[in-house]
Amino acid sequence: MRLFMWRRRRRYEPNFLDAGPLWGNTGSQSMKFDALCLYSCFFGYRSTVLTYGFMMTRMSKNVTHWLSFEDYGDYDRLREILLRANYTVPGVLEVTGVKGGSVSGKDIPLVLQRTREGRPIDTLMRLFLARVPVPEQAVREAIAPMPLETLKRIGLLKTENGSVLPRLKLVPFDRFMLVQEIHDPALKAPLDFVIGVGAATLTMANFMIRRQSRMTLDLGTGCGLLALLKSCESDKIIATDRNPRAVRMTRFNARINAVSNLECREGDLFEPVADLRFDLILSNAPFVITPSSGYLYLDGGLHGDQFCQRLVRGAAEVLNEGGYCQFLCNWAHLKGRDWQERLAGWFKGTGCDTWVLRGATEDTSVYARKWIEHFEPSSSTEFSRLYDEWMDYYTRERIEAISMGFVTMRRNSTGENWFRIDNEPEVKQRDVGVDIIRIFELRDFLGSVQSDDSFMNAVLQPAPELRLNIEYQPSTEGWHVVSHRLQLIRPLAFDAQTDELGWSFISRCDGKRTVGEVLREVASSSSLNTDGIKTGAMHVIRHLIQHGFLLPAEGPAQICSETV
Repeated sequence: MRLFMWRRRRRYEPNFLDAGPLWGNTGSQSMKFDALCLYSCFFGYRSTVLTYGFMMTRMSKNVTHWLSFEDYGDYDRLREILLRANYTVPGVLEVTGVKGGSVSGKDIPLVLQRTREGRPIDTLMRLFLARVPVPEQAVREAIAPMPLETLKRIGLLKTENGSVLPRLKLVPFDRFMLVQEIHDPALKAPLDFVIGVGAATLTMANFMIRRQSRMTLDLGTGCGLLALLKSCESDKIIATDRNPRAVRMTRFNARINAVSNLECREGDLFEPVADLRFDLILSNAPFVITPSSGYLYLDGGLHGDQFCQRLVRGAAEVLNEGGYCQFLCNWAHLKGRDWQERLAGWFKGTGCDTWVLRGATEDTSVYARKWIEHFEPSSSTEFSRLYDEWMDYYTRERIEAISMGFVTMRRNSTGENWFRIDNEPEVKQRDVGVDIIRIFELRDFLGSVQSDDSFMNAVLQPAPELRLNIEYQPSTEGWHVVSHRLQLIRPLAFDAQTDELGWSFISRCDGKRTVGEVLREVASSSSLNTDGIKTGAMHVIRHLIQHGFLLPAEGPAQICSETV
């Protein structure tokens, strides 16, 4: 009996201008990712993650008022003004006439053409989405009764020659309204720039565990998207960031959306929450491996993959039993060292089970060029200098390649902890967090049937989402089978190739007979000795279970608990 897992290679690209591949249903809140085109990608020209320029007065010049209303009631008033104008995802899509939510920077002419009537929503779309100068009187009418001066005071708008321009984005996302910094490709991002929403954030949103949590931490919150998304599924959520601008921005976004269970704290890594314990930790960490770029949102001010290593150790100390920590991670492949062994070493002694989904591995030259281009034009002299600096650093540190992936840790003090790496399968549906929970529970089941006797007495059934594709090939003697391909129609669409013996076993698993009974039947029908195929078959069957092709007929394979 054989099983070959297909190894798909899919990157976590930092560039995300066309949001289409990630749109869909993300789970219990039915969050539509078509809204993300309005949130993270609307009228961007380069990556929303790293390449924003700087088109606002720095907070240090007006610390008291930046994104902070003097009258707390103004948060509610601004939200009511935006809703009254129907400046929402459905409202914007209705004005543009775009079907399926596929709106991007290429649609600026369309937006300008569709917003000429002068309605409040037209004014707001021109101001915050197209970001063109809008007559001052039109803006005053659109935001009435709130004075224009109030939004200028908090750094949201500015006036020039009788027109109004935005200093920050204010855009709808699903049921939320979000403030973000503005992208200007002609200018270099400041070191304390607050990242917006790009591919990494969207991956986190899709992969995060979406069920009720008593206490959640969003570490390195940025503009606060993950914290807001998780707020409706948490009794309390704390958002932290080392960057005071990010803390201000997230606090503003929470208040304008009337999210009352979100608390913002400033500080490095786990320092602001060292006295607390969490059921879920989320972190869109600054994972880029650099010789120290100076940009907090790139590498957290640390060399190499040190930030991710510190994140692993710190998370283990503040997780409740059974709690999860999820983050995106880059790790170095060092010359002469096994990268899997090195990565596994990060998690030893943490008291956590760990599952790593590897997305891609890149040569250091490709990696360096990709990231430097996010804050320096490739044609510039500075780009060449930085490229040499990065490559010299990689050579000095013996880094020959860099992998990217998604990590999920679970605090588990009940037994021996496990570490597992899989190549990330194709992601076909939203709400990957459901499948992540499922894989951990299947691993728990395998831990409960470690002995041969207990495993042979287990009762299995195929996953309802399992599909079989049989490939036939013609010959002079007619058609014959050349492959049996298994595929899961789930968010994590694992697929694998098996042989006729393997399929014979799977097809007989009916949720009634034990593994031993089915195996004896397969051996008999194939004129084989059960003991002769038992060892190899058990190895294959375990792989089928741990990837979700086969499930226990009863037990922990389903999500049974409402609380993380």
